[in-house]
Amino acid sequence: MGDAGSRKCWCIEPCDNTITTVVITDLNGVCWKDTELPLPPTWRTYAFRGATLHDVATLLQAATDNLRPVTRILIAVGVNDRKSETSSTMTSLHGIQQWAERRSRSIYVVAIPPHPILNMVERTTLARINAQAQDIFRGNFIPAIPEEGIYILSKGQIQT
Repeated sequence: MGDAGSRKCWCIEPCDNTITTVVITDLNGVCWKDTELPLPPTWRTYAFRGATLHDVATLLQAATDNLRPVTRILIAVGVNDRKSETSSTMTSLHGIQQWAERRSRSIYVVAIPPHPILNMVERTTLARINAQAQDIFRGNFIPAIPEEGIYILSKGQIQT
């Protein structure tokens, strides 16, 4: 996990030939390690505290050689862009797309889920970022679960 205060030290390590998919997330991705259904052994996950779309574009550019065997990259980042300008997020998304196209990689972008505790301006910004990502990545955009379909349970609690 990368700490927000050390962005200059963030990196994606070299992937051996067994790694086909890399997941890049913000801090929320840390919870993936505790899921009951483990990720496939051909996947590697990186969680960067405070990561933005600009950070992802920068990480990919710096890791081009380290990602040679990887064919798929899943990106679950964006909530930290809630105060970003439209032009900034659009530039970052296009940078990610161009990086992938030049290297024949598939990029999948997971929508930023609803965050009801954010103010209306920030929620509107996140909806705009999702719309931008959906427009750019089309079939490789993974929509969020609708807010009414999200139930937060305590560990061990069963939904009835």
